[in-house]
Amino acid sequence: NAGVKDETVSNWSGTHQVTPNKFYAPDNEAELEALLAEAHVGGAKLRPVGQALSPNGLSMSNKGMISVANLDRIKAIDMTAKTVTVEAGVRVSEVLKELDRFGL
Repeated sequence: NAGVKDETVSNWSGTHQVTPNKFYAPDNEAELEALLAEAHVGGAKLRPVGQALSPNGLSMSNKGMISVANLDRIKAIDMTAKTVTVEAGVRVSEVLKELDRFGL
């Protein structure tokens, strides 16, 4: 996966932006794992970013970024243990909406 070049990423407020050398947005865990393995072998550094809601620029990097925004699924709700398993990019509002359906 070559990644996207010339992708300008900015936080929600527009106070921070960067055009990383590489920007990846995997659609599933297998793609994420493959990208991370490739980066590790090549010694590349990738900064993770979610929905870019942070008011600061901590998630921004001009070297390389990997977005978890597409990894937004709720994988399991265990009613007995009262636990939820989610992917890294799921929005809290979506988790709360789903939990409400189960009375949690």
